[in-house]
Amino acid sequence: AEPPPLSHKSTERWLPLGAAAAVGVFKNCFGDANALVRRNAFITLRGFTEDPNVGHEDWELWARAVLQGYTLQVIPLPIYWYRLGQGGMLSQSLGATQIAQVQLHANHARNIRPYLQRLAGWPEAQDLLRL
Repeated sequence: AEPPPLSHKSTERWLPLGAAAAVGVFKNCFGDANALVRRNAFITLRGFTEDPNVGHEDWELWARAVLQGYTLQVIPLPIYWYRLGQGGMLSQSLGATQIAQVQLHANHARNIRPYLQRLAGWPEAQDLLRL
């Protein structure tokens, strides 16, 4: 992919690691919604969950897939450029405002769900994960 013009401010580059479940508890290392997924895997995993006004549905799906033993591969090349738009869910969870912190907490509560489900029957581990 062609990089954006030099006049655009770039804040970071992100290269996903792939199926690193231990890292995925803390940071989205899996990838994002720009993915190719086998239809039968998507259906078996029940696709993206729908939580109004909460992001990280892609992170949650990839964590669920990895924890259920699916293969997850990444392409170690910048094949697209992601732009944060004003008012988008991701941009709303950035910053130090109370609204941003509430959004960030809701997002992270969503992406740890697959881990909480995996730890069902071990409430002490679930409590640690919620910290």
